[in-house]
Amino acid sequence: MKSFFWRFFICLVPTALAAWVSVVAILKYQRGESGGFKLGVDLVGGTILVYEIDIRKSQEADKTFDANRATADLALSLKRRIDPNDLYNIVIRPAGGEGRVEIILPTGGIYRTKKAEKAWDDLLDKMKVDWKLPAVPEVGRGKILELADRIQLALSEKVWEEKLFNSEKTWKKLQESAFDTWAELDDAKIKAEMAKLKVGNLKALGTFIYTQLAATESPTSEKAIELWIKKQAWDEMLSRARAKWTFLAPFKEDMERITPDSVEQVITFIQAKGSVIGQAGLSVISQLTGADILDGLTPPEAKEPSTDHKVVEEFILENYGPSVKRIQDSINKEVEKSGRSRDLSVEEVQRIKELVAKVGSLEFRILANKHDDKNGIDRAKQTITDAKDLDDRAKKGLPPPPPMEFDDPTKPALIDINLPRNNKSTVSYSWVEIGPQERKALNLDNSARNDTTRNSTWIEAQTKINQATDLKDLAGKPMLQGALFFTRKCEDRNQPDEERRRKEWEYFVL
Repeated sequence: MKSFFWRFFICLVPTALAAWVSVVAILKYQRGESGGFKLGVDLVGGTILVYEIDIRKSQEADKTFDANRATADLALSLKRRIDPNDLYNIVIRPAGGEGRVEIILPTGGIYRTKKAEKAWDDLLDKMKVDWKLPAVPEVGRGKILELADRIQLALSEKVWEEKLFNSEKTWKKLQESAFDTWAELDDAKIKAEMAKLKVGNLKALGTFIYTQLAATESPTSEKAIELWIKKQAWDEMLSRARAKWTFLAPFKEDMERITPDSVEQVITFIQAKGSVIGQAGLSVISQLTGADILDGLTPPEAKEPSTDHKVVEEFILENYGPSVKRIQDSINKEVEKSGRSRDLSVEEVQRIKELVAKVGSLEFRILANKHDDKNGIDRAKQTITDAKDLDDRAKKGLPPPPPMEFDDPTKPALIDINLPRNNKSTVSYSWVEIGPQERKALNLDNSARNDTTRNSTWIEAQTKINQATDLKDLAGKPMLQGALFFTRKCEDRNQPDEERRRKEWEYFVL
């Protein structure tokens, strides 16, 4: 009789191996472990984000611009920024049409969700022990930023009450700031009631402000009040830092631009003796050499040695408390110890949206000034005066027309300028929109409108709509060494109505 052993073997062994692989995958999937089935968003749920690149400005500046290649580069850049190690199983790819990118965010499925919930509960218990909290924080799964905020608030409020606002002077200063922030509180009766609060009792102050504003036409949230208290505590800590390191006094304005919880930025700012450029360079170098690179060093021509990193860090910890970043780092370390891939919560999806908004390229431009670029500025003014498409450009979201050649208005002007040491150069000019942070620094943000201490520049800009002109700072001097500004109403039809109303005005600089 003919043997069928090898035929059976060839048929059954692959089948058995396939069954074994399937069983293992099923068990891992049911246990919520990595290596099981990876189901798509159509089966386990999730979010699909589709973004479209605004290629109009690039095509206008460069006729050889390749939109398909730019889209592929954007997808690769987004992957590196959002999920470089493929922990979230996020798919990022070009999606039909020029300039469109699709981001697929799966949630993981029911079994992974159960395991993630248990892991999150264990993490909350661990944070309670590690940070010596009075109770386990009640924070939804995956909301690491909110958890870090809760922990910091629990730890720092005691420091703020006992160190920063424990005197009549600082407590009164805090209350006056509340009156300036919320005009509804600027009432004699409310002030009298607020004055009865115990000095340093931040919770009572927050509750009082929330209750008073709830009865007005402009109520606020508890979160907004918490952020306001944090900002006041941060400003008070910076004030004490300037008192301790007196060389910081001339740099008060630059120092106050540092946002709350930017501990490393404050440390490097102090170590750089108030130099913004030195602080930026030190921040970059310290990533490679370590934070203590200047410890014990005495710079040439300096009267005293550099301030040690640890000294400043301990001062901030003592007068402000641990930063959110430090707490967040400790949370992330605990999450990574589990060795499992992460699941996407609602907060993570929002975080990814924010990361997408920040993706871009760093480009250096030289700001035109009235001394070196007088001819270019004059040509830009004439171009704006002669332009007939300013309204059309505003609706399309395009910048104002750059200085153009008189003989051929379709070509950007090339202008010769004189450089130091009798050198010469030929340059072209373009308009660049001013970002939110710089608008605030220049007092052109919308909040400056009703602030009588800094609204002079904002008001001046409103009198020069659709004009190329210089602007004066609060001291009456030309801003940015006589730079050329252009102001227009935000009418970009490519932006949502809500975003367009919120932005309201657009500012450009040559």
